[in-house]
Amino acid sequence: MEVFANLSGIQNIQITEIIVNTYKMRYISVGELKNRLSISRAKAYELAHSGSLETLKIGSSLRISEDSLAAWLESLKRPKNQGGDEMD
Repeated sequence: MEVFANLSGIQNIQITEIIVNTYKMRYISVGELKNRLSISRAKAYELAHSGSLETLKIGSSLRISEDSLAAWLESLKRPKNQGGDEMD
């Protein structure tokens, strides 16, 4: 992104804070994604690169939108039938 071209000397976490404050969105690291979902680091990167989640790349750092993670998790829920049991 050209907007961040002049911020190369600032630490990645500071850039993330600038983005969060500017757009009122929260982003998490791949490590945090790994911890939240209890998955391997490789699986977290696979998910981040799959296109299922909104990501932001700043230099070599990859961040995942918490809103897109929540929406993706919601989409994985299975509907319940009238009896309250999950459908097959």
